[in-house]
Amino acid sequence: MKSVWLSPGLALVLMLGSTGRALAQDPAPLAPAQGSDPVPVTAHEHDTIPDPAEMAGDALVVRPLSFAATAIGAAIWVVALPVTLITGDVNRSAHSLIGAPGRYTFKRRLGDFSGAPF
Repeated sequence: MKSVWLSPGLALVLMLGSTGRALAQDPAPLAPAQGSDPVPVTAHEHDTIPDPAEMAGDALVVRPLSFAATAIGAAIWVVALPVTLITGDVNRSAHSLIGAPGRYTFKRRLGDFSGAPF
C-alpha cells in the first residue's frame, strides 16, 4: 500500500518545494525616508505578472513535461556514464542532461518561459 502513495507523494513534495522561493521574495520596495533623496524604483523582469493562461499551461503541461525530460535525461546520463568517465565529460553531460531541464522545471517562476534549456 505504501508504494501506491510513494510516487505521487514524492512528486507533490517536489512541486511544493519549488514554490518556497516565490514565497520568500522581498515585499515591494518601501517609499524613501522623509528628508532623503528619492531613489527611482526600477522594475525587474521577474516583477511582471504573467498571463493566467500561461501560468495554467505551465503548471498543467510544461512542468510535467520538463520533469519527465529531467528524469529521462538522468536515465540517459546513467547509461552514458561509463563513456563520459573515460572522456572526462561527466560534469558537462550532467549539466546538459539533468541540470538544465531540472533548473527549468524547479527554479523558474510559474508562467516565465524565458531561459528555456532548448
